[in-house]
Parts: sequence; structure tokens; C-alpha cells
Amino acid sequence: MSSQSVAIVTAAGGGIGAACARALAARGHALVLMSRGDSAATVAEALGATAVQGSVTETADLERLVATAMETHGRIDAVVNNTGHATGSSSPTGRSFDADAERAICSTSATTTGTRRSTFTCSTSYAWRGW
Repeated sequence: MSSQSVAIVTAAGGGIGAACARALAARGHALVLMSRGDSAATVAEALGATAVQGSVTETADLERLVATAMETHGRIDAVVNNTGHATGSSSPTGRSFDADAERAICSTSATTTGTRRSTFTCSTSYAWRGW
């Protein structure tokens, strides 16, 4: 197992997720990136990282993300639990933000569900390590 810190970044194909990935790579982290489309693969290629296509709303995709990190690097040190706009959000394009609409949606959206699922799935990798 490498001594290099390993970080998972979800919704890493653009915007905040890609920016987080670039910042972590610049600080020497090995990365495993995920996005619903193939955009994380483009970011991963530029950063020398690994990409997984999937969604934080799908437990199987999150399990595959964690398994990829563990198989590739043998560890997970950090998780950037970023998610994009959820279906039904105040801006279907993700280009504007209505705080009141977002607050109403967040209680049941894929954003909060995905974040909880990501956190739980990644935390199981710590259990595998005996933490």
C-alpha cells in the first residue's frame, strides 16, 4: 500500500467537483473520481487519476467506487462528497440558484440521499481496515 493519501471525489466531471479534484491532485493526493457521465474520465485523464462512471443515488455505483479505490490504492483517506443539482431542483441547468426552492427540495432530494449513501458506503471501507 502506498503512503500517498487517496481521495474520492463525487460529481467530479466539472464545476466544484473538478476544482476539488484539481486542488487535491496539486497537493499530491491520488484520486478516484466519479460522475454520472463520462466527464470524470476526462478530468481523471488530465490528473493521472482513476474514474468511475456512476451516481451517488445508486448504492451499487458507490460500492463500485469504493471497491475501485481500495483495489487500486488500498486505502481511502478523504471523501469529497460533492453532488450536482438533483432532479427537480430550482435550476434544471444548474446555472442558477434559488435558495428557498433548494431548501424545500433538499429534505428529499437525490443530493441529500446521495450524500448519505456516499458517506455510509465509504465508511464501510474504514471498517474493512479495522477503524
